[in-house]
Amino acid sequence: MQLVSFLCSLLGNRIPFVSYRLPNTQVPVTLAGGFFSTDQRYATGDCFIVAPFNSDHETPLYYYLPFFEVEGWSTDADFDGIDEVTAIPDFQGGKPVVADYASYSTQFAALMRKMQSGKFQKLVLSRVIEAALDGRTNPAVLFEKLCKKYPAAFVYLFYDGDKALWLGASPETLLEVDAAKQGKTMSLAGTRVLDDKGIDRVYWSNKEMAEQQFVTDYIEGKLIQAGVKNLGIGERFTSAAGNLAHLCTNFNFSLTPELNAIELAMQLHPTPAVCGLPAVEAKKELLLTEPHKRGLYTGFLGPVKNNGTAHLFVNLRCMQIIGKKAYLYTGGGLTIDSEVEKEWEETKNKAETLLAVIQE
Repeated sequence: MQLVSFLCSLLGNRIPFVSYRLPNTQVPVTLAGGFFSTDQRYATGDCFIVAPFNSDHETPLYYYLPFFEVEGWSTDADFDGIDEVTAIPDFQGGKPVVADYASYSTQFAALMRKMQSGKFQKLVLSRVIEAALDGRTNPAVLFEKLCKKYPAAFVYLFYDGDKALWLGASPETLLEVDAAKQGKTMSLAGTRVLDDKGIDRVYWSNKEMAEQQFVTDYIEGKLIQAGVKNLGIGERFTSAAGNLAHLCTNFNFSLTPELNAIELAMQLHPTPAVCGLPAVEAKKELLLTEPHKRGLYTGFLGPVKNNGTAHLFVNLRCMQIIGKKAYLYTGGGLTIDSEVEKEWEETKNKAETLLAVIQE
């Protein structure tokens, strides 16, 4: 059976799964069946972690323990109880608040007043964009399209077996750890649309460089606080993500024997790239200001193995599917020099990553 048909059958039979494709790889991995748990004891074994921006009783941090795992774009997996279907049911749920420009401008102004008072250095304001899905479009097909269109992204399709159905193509690594406990992360911030001049000709303003430096300094401090060894910080460079360019700084380090990947990820999350500075106060301010719940947006997710390896990514360029609509989550970092029109335009540009495949 082709993977797209298999995923459609899982959706049609309301069986939980996650299908993902790691950056710069060709073969997707699909985990299916099993159960979700909030029990931290499962963090030490093989699991797929799904962490929201703000963990609460409605959207807790989950460890997904699948029934089985398959690789590739086709599968002969024998999954008892699954009927091959092509019609996917409408998964209904609470729809997020969609902000128009007037509402976004009001939120922007309120956050800028906070920054002008000196309380914050940076705040990341997000919004939700609604897009219609036609009858020919289904989540499994969109997953396949995203994998083809964005080879350097972490692409995933996630369904909890009930109402939560999310799809994304993230350019940002939160944490990668190999079996030798060597770790990697990145500081990613600032956004420009790539034009025909190429990535080497992208101009970065002082506002964008300062925004990215906030993130770099924060991550460096968190890694030092966590006690990592052999910390190496690369030079800042321009990174391409689809039709966009970002400023990026890479970190390399060694984890100590007593520190595991999930513990370190929780210490890093949420970084100022998705929240703000000071981190704790910024998160509280955003929860009070944004009219929507972020849910899984700007959380993190990815596979963790019992040998200590982990591939965890910030959940950016993502959407939630409810009924016949896709709800795209997008945001941008505000600093003292931000302008509302430019920030609104940046959120539109980021949404194009997903709109490009929805509208094909």
